[in-house]
Amino acid sequence: MSAQLKSDIGLTQEHSSNLLTASMELAELPSVELGETNHEENVNCQEAYTGLASCLDSYLEAAERDAKRIRAAGLHFLNVDIGLAHGM
Repeated sequence: MSAQLKSDIGLTQEHSSNLLTASMELAELPSVELGETNHEENVNCQEAYTGLASCLDSYLEAAERDAKRIRAAGLHFLNVDIGLAHGM
């Protein structure tokens, strides 16, 4: 059997989907209401929570972009495989 160089669209779609799913799960944080603790500490925690949520939203945006790029690369190389196969 000869060695073949071949793209794997299924694998690229799987990686794209896994990246997007994991990022979406990571970005989901439950809302937090003001509690009845020391006011200053509560404000500090709320600010930290807001910053973390914002950071995770940014991460999710980047992950969505990268997931699309992975899928696009997989489709591109699938088309290259098809083109080369027809040219043989």
